[in-house]
Amino acid sequence: MRQETSRISAVCGTVLAGLPLVLPFVFMLLSLPAGRSVRFDYLMPGELFASALVGGIGILTAALVGRRLRVAAGVALALVASLFVLVGIAAEATGLASGATRPEGWPLALVAGAYGLYVLAVIAQCVVGVLLCRRLFAPGRQPA
Repeated sequence: MRQETSRISAVCGTVLAGLPLVLPFVFMLLSLPAGRSVRFDYLMPGELFASALVGGIGILTAALVGRRLRVAAGVALALVASLFVLVGIAAEATGLASGATRPEGWPLALVAGAYGLYVLAVIAQCVVGVLLCRRLFAPGRQPA
C-alpha cells in the first residue's frame, strides 16, 4: 500500500509541478495558426505557482513515504516557495509592482533575476520528481 501511495503521489506531483513549464509552450503552439507572430508567455510559471506548489507537496509526500530523495524534494519545494515570495518582495520593494518605478535598470534586473531563479527552482523540482519516479518504478524495488 505504501508503495502504491508513493508512486501515485510522485507521478501526480511531477505532472502538477511540470505544468507551469509545459503550458507556455502548448499555448504558444496553439496560438500559431491564429496569428502571424509567436506568442510565448514567459510569466506563466509564476502565474501557475499554485500548481508548482501542490506538485512539490506531492513530490515531497512521495519522497517521505517512499524513503527516497527526501532531502532533494524538501530543498526543491523550499526553494520554489521562498523564491516565489522573494520575487514578490523584490517587486514591491523596488516599486515595480505598483508601477511607481519604470521597468528599467537595476530594479528590473533584480526582479527578473529573482524570477529566473524561481523558474530554475521549478525545473529542479521537476527533475527531482522524475528521478523519484524512476527510483520508485525501478524493477526489483522492494516495498517500503
